[in-house]
Amino acid sequence: MAAVLNDYIDDAGTNHGIPNMPTDRYSPNGLARVTPKSNRGAASEEFAVWQGANIGQCEETSFSAIKGGDASWTGGTYLLFTNGTVDGYIWFTFNGVGSDPTPGGTAHARINIKTADTPRNVTSKLFLVLRNLADTRVDMEGTDSVNVANMIPGVRTDATAGNLTDNVITVSVLRQGTNPDATPWDGTFTDPIDGAQNLVYNDE
Repeated sequence: MAAVLNDYIDDAGTNHGIPNMPTDRYSPNGLARVTPKSNRGAASEEFAVWQGANIGQCEETSFSAIKGGDASWTGGTYLLFTNGTVDGYIWFTFNGVGSDPTPGGTAHARINIKTADTPRNVTSKLFLVLRNLADTRVDMEGTDSVNVANMIPGVRTDATAGNLTDNVITVSVLRQGTNPDATPWDGTFTDPIDGAQNLVYNDE
């Protein structure tokens, strides 16, 4: 990104006001200097750090230690999960028995657990449901776990095991979502060696 600054600091530490962006890379209207080639890598790293905070973080959740149908599954139970930006729940029937518990939010899906289901069977059912939700990336982890990432950065309501019985699914947040920082990067980089202010061009 080309920076447009309201002021700059020269090598002597004096602040100057400028109305426009520099017109020339190596004589930028009195700016201390454009980032020298030797420091462009460091400037890029500084921008990357800012960008990482600016775009925010996506929430990541683990559903692990998933048990088979011979565990204490109960029809009409649910877990809570945020799909993109929509708070909701996934609910379960057991051998076809159970009604929607309507705990609040959107009913994302229903999963029927059968007595004969192995942990892998149940994990696969949950994987397929989560995979079909919008703005959601899912990875199977072995035979009894799935990791889920919300594809939209931002603070999200943490997933929980809701009212599932007998710890049939363990739910844990792997990474908390964080909101983007709306403060724009000013396009400058301070030289770590001599403290000079540099302007970083978009092709650097």
